[in-house]
Amino acid sequence: MTMRKTLLALAAVLLMAGGVSAQKVSGFKAMKAEVGIVERQKGVAMKAEMPGKKKAPKKVQLADNEMIYGNYATDDIATAGIGLPRYPGKLIAATYLPITEGSKFNGATIKSIRFGLCCPVGASRVFIYPYYPDGSVGAALVSQDVETTVAGWNTVELTTPYAIDAKGVEAYFVGFEYTQVNTNNGQYYDDACFPLSFVPAGTAIQSTFVYGNLGQGTGWYDIGAESYGNLSVQCIVEKEGGFPLYDLQLGNMYSVPFVKPGKQLSYTATIFSEGKELPASFTLGVALDGKEVEIIPNANPAFEGGAMSFEGMLDIPADATVGEHNVSLYVKEINGEAVTTGNTVAVPFNVYVESLPRQKQLVEHFTSQYCTYCPLGINVLEKLVTTRNDIAWVSVHGDMSDQQKDMYTITEGGYIAGFQTMGFPSASFNRVLLPGEDALAIGLGFDPSYTDYAVEYLSSIIDYTNEIPALASIKLDAKYDEATRKLDITVSGETLETFTQFVGNNAALTVYLTEDGLVSKQLNQGRWITNFTHDNVLRKVLTHPYGDDIQMNGGKYEKTYSTTLNSTWDKDKMHIVAFISRKPANENLYDKLWVTNTETAAVKDATTTGIENIAGNSADVKEVARYSADGSRLTSPKKGLNIIKFSDGSIVKEIVK
Repeated sequence: MTMRKTLLALAAVLLMAGGVSAQKVSGFKAMKAEVGIVERQKGVAMKAEMPGKKKAPKKVQLADNEMIYGNYATDDIATAGIGLPRYPGKLIAATYLPITEGSKFNGATIKSIRFGLCCPVGASRVFIYPYYPDGSVGAALVSQDVETTVAGWNTVELTTPYAIDAKGVEAYFVGFEYTQVNTNNGQYYDDACFPLSFVPAGTAIQSTFVYGNLGQGTGWYDIGAESYGNLSVQCIVEKEGGFPLYDLQLGNMYSVPFVKPGKQLSYTATIFSEGKELPASFTLGVALDGKEVEIIPNANPAFEGGAMSFEGMLDIPADATVGEHNVSLYVKEINGEAVTTGNTVAVPFNVYVESLPRQKQLVEHFTSQYCTYCPLGINVLEKLVTTRNDIAWVSVHGDMSDQQKDMYTITEGGYIAGFQTMGFPSASFNRVLLPGEDALAIGLGFDPSYTDYAVEYLSSIIDYTNEIPALASIKLDAKYDEATRKLDITVSGETLETFTQFVGNNAALTVYLTEDGLVSKQLNQGRWITNFTHDNVLRKVLTHPYGDDIQMNGGKYEKTYSTTLNSTWDKDKMHIVAFISRKPANENLYDKLWVTNTETAAVKDATTTGIENIAGNSADVKEVARYSADGSRLTSPKKGLNIIKFSDGSIVKEIVK
């Protein structure tokens, strides 16, 4: 239980300080921009943020009757810009601002629009477009020229203020026009190509839309920039009679993904104070599947920078049904007075009763020879594997640019990286989307002084991912022909009854081949190392990069793959990595892709009769481990369901009376 609370509490701290959850616009008929068109300013790497004391957000100076209407309400602006240099010309960048008739902003007047830039863009124009419930965008409600722009905030006083009217409107697209440039030196784009500011702040990350021709004709495009944060666009509004003195909004709710009946569910959320003053007390309500089950008073709340984290433990009934459930959180009272309006945040979780042993932990590491910070990530992972003996490490190499080609890049690696990471160095852990993240892979560019802490943190992440039960076992048998270099791999195993319920019909089996001891160059914080050793390098994917369909037969599966090893590969330094996960799909590209189990084997252990040495000799099969129904290791038989793993890799369930 401590591990669960630690990771979720850490997520709450990071989310409160900046990172927030992404929200998708439903029903909008926008074109989906090509993956990768949004580019980050040169020199910005995926450096990992270590938890610690965060700077308080910068407040915007406003009159008593004014407030910020935006997806975040602070004065913060990005230090490194974002751009679309592959599509030069006039573009409109807009953020999605939701509005309802019950909102405190309904009836207020937008007196000015401000937008943040990382570099000037010359002349501009600000806009407000209505977004309707049918998914259409109307004609501009506001359109006003801006003669010149500066790096930082650009505030435009509207010559004709706009009165917000939520009737028949779902949201507003508020943004600005700019000229996207693509100037470069033949290798890198200039800083002027990256003017857009995105800040990971606010109660939720809303989509950013760009109007222009991004490859599919002129129109609105969702550019998929949620991982960078909210676009720096805000409205300054005023309202007769002012705004609420006290106003609490909830966001960023997360829980552990699976829990057993009769246990406690850990969850966390962030509480934002969006009124003129901080409340002295408030009361929260908690509901399970829509039914209120707990009332939680909070006296003397500790807000920091207008936000605070909240952690809770929910008792799950012993008779809870297996499957998906929902926990929700809402504000009931502020300073002793009932709250009649406000938001509710909710998060789904699953109840399960049985798990198989977790065999290995899949770590997919994204790196490049031309990535100057990548050795920092490698150092952390190397130390991590010295503290655990269950890591299946796969290094997926990629190119930094068309001119910076990594010699270990393979085509399949591009597909694998495409749905998991935004850059290098990074890594995913059992393909579990972590609280507050919008990509499976998290940054690994830890400062060397934080290495020990980083190892502890990553290990806790792996433990957190193991809250998801292992619903299938994996056994590897391989045969290798020295003369032809042909390698045959048979992957087999069993699944629990709930495998289809939780993993679904898009369950996939993926098989990798990796190689250690590859010596070549590596950029390291601005300097080249000519004899750097690259280990765990992904050499080949024997399945589809997203995995192959699993053909079940009475709760069992088996599939054989054959390949011929490249003549330059050293079989004695190669490993097989097989895992079962869920396939990425357009409707589920990031979340719930978790790996249910992983197994590895050394190719050198293969014989002409098969890898019987990997899991033991079948003629002398012995019990090597015993587990309870929830996957806990047992030292001796225990009353109830026991799961027994044998030396040949087979798993048997036994009822001990």
